[in-house]
Amino acid sequence: ASPETTVGVPTDAAAADTDTDTNTGAADPRDAPQDDPQDELVSDGDVGVLSSSADATQQKERLLGQIAVPPGTCFVECVSGNEVDANGDATGRTCGAACGGTCTPTTYGEDCTGGRCCNGDSACRGLTGRVWKDGSCSGTKACRDVNAGDNYIVNSCLGSFACEIGNFDGNVINSCTVGLACYDGLFLGDVYNSCNATKACAYDSTFRGDLYNSCTAYEACYYAVLDGDAYDSCTAENACDYAAFAGYIACACKNPGECDGGDFSVPVNNCACSEIPAIPPVGLVPSCKGAKGTGGPGKATGRSGKMSKATGRSGSCGKAGKATGASGRR
Repeated sequence: ASPETTVGVPTDAAAADTDTDTNTGAADPRDAPQDDPQDELVSDGDVGVLSSSADATQQKERLLGQIAVPPGTCFVECVSGNEVDANGDATGRTCGAACGGTCTPTTYGEDCTGGRCCNGDSACRGLTGRVWKDGSCSGTKACRDVNAGDNYIVNSCLGSFACEIGNFDGNVINSCTVGLACYDGLFLGDVYNSCNATKACAYDSTFRGDLYNSCTAYEACYYAVLDGDAYDSCTAENACDYAAFAGYIACACKNPGECDGGDFSVPVNNCACSEIPAIPPVGLVPSCKGAKGTGGPGKATGRSGKMSKATGRSGSCGKAGKATGASGRR
């Protein structure tokens, strides 16, 4: 088993951000206190034994390649909450208006409805990033003051405060799909099919690699620090909250509280093969052709093929199945 020690709980863990709104000086209302019970919890009953057999040099390897850029222009490019054109020049419209919504002034900015993205009170106020026109960044302050640079937000950041004041240095696809899921998180890689539960990746959680099918339950990666990639891990309630991982993590921490507060100084790999699965670029942004309305993007990936027999020292890992399928149609 991997070495594990207790990680101290930050003294400010229960303190929510209550900064004042710059427009009014009024207190910025947030969701209920962090420790309040939630309506729905997601858990995973899979059992896994932590392992550190993977080569430590793989810590620096990325599980996911850079996600492909959209082939069309079904997104709104935002800088500080306002639309810019291909040359980076302001168009004179807010992101909400550029999404096609009907926007009315509110205490904190504007409330937009009926658009293909950025729906809700101050949903995209202060946002820098490329928002796909599939309903992304919708909900009260869903993407308020988010900094995603020139990365894409696809079918993500859905619900009140879902991604508010988060920083994303990679594409966000099919992720952060409920309120407070990625609030105030730091993501330095791509996020795919991850952080899809209340506070799953919220409140100063730090991810220095890619996330793939990980942190998918209530507070699964709450206040966690992952220095490597995460693949199919931290999939149960509080599975990895307050945990620190110095390397990548794969197919691990799948039971409630299993890795809670752990301090893992070596990579953790419980996948069927002794090596980390070789995953080609996934989460392809869907084609813009024929896109209408606010429906979600087409299916971005095909079903991953199964790896062959688990390996011992003399075994070899079979070729992984195809991880990506064709983009779905809308």
